[in-house]
Amino acid sequence: MPIKIENLSFTYDPKAKFSKTALKDVSLSVEDGDFLAIVGHTGSGKSTLVTHLNGLTKVQSGKITVDEVDLTGKYDAKKLRAKVGMVFQYPEYQLFADTVELDVAFGPKNLGLDEDEIKVRVKDAIEAVGLDFDEIREKSPFELSGGQMRRVAIAGVIAMRPEILVLDEPTAGLDPKGKRDIMELVLSLKKTTKTVIMISHNMDEVAKYCNKIALLKDGELVGVYTPSELFADDTIEEYGLKLPSTVVLARRLKSCGLIQNDCVFTEEELVAEIVKGGERHA
Repeated sequence: MPIKIENLSFTYDPKAKFSKTALKDVSLSVEDGDFLAIVGHTGSGKSTLVTHLNGLTKVQSGKITVDEVDLTGKYDAKKLRAKVGMVFQYPEYQLFADTVELDVAFGPKNLGLDEDEIKVRVKDAIEAVGLDFDEIREKSPFELSGGQMRRVAIAGVIAMRPEILVLDEPTAGLDPKGKRDIMELVLSLKKTTKTVIMISHNMDEVAKYCNKIALLKDGELVGVYTPSELFADDTIEEYGLKLPSTVVLARRLKSCGLIQNDCVFTEEELVAEIVKGGERHA
């Protein structure tokens, strides 16, 4: 089991008059191979939770183990951050180097790798995010399109070859095509990354790509669900979430008698139900 969180609580400025409790007694396990979504309204504690996983936020109360490394004790921060790759919201804002190649190389250099290994990792990472290494390596990252910049920023994380990839709203601010491209990229990275954890407000993406969903409210873990368990319940709107558009449309079609099953969570499943409905009415 790569991640085990036990009774985790965290308060910002705990000694201040206006301290804010962000997490309250959260316990959560993440298995090898999971694609876990963390969802909840703004301010529910999602980002605070995931920044604990690579040591950016220190454990105040409770316990976290990542592949048996106890984050409440002494540990090698560099090794942990190589194991747990973190892609922040709008990661392109963190690009800084003169060229794409230098930017992507920053993480591997910090690991103390030799130059040959760094070159291999940089090339592999840039190609893994769907960019042409020879074409883009000497370009300034700031000359690229928004979508390309985000891919370069992600390449900088995967060049560390993390076993666990954490993404905070990876499609924020992108147009529909850009959202699809980034999510397909994440899905392709899942083939070589053991575990993916994604914060998202986009329930269509969560329903399509994730096998588990952890729901937070006001810093507390409401529960962990499969997509079919969570989206079968209309009460998710009480937590500031919207049903996936496929579920909303399927329910309307069922109410009109055009399909029989409205428990669908992807476009492919919805199309299949519509085809079945058409065959029944033919």
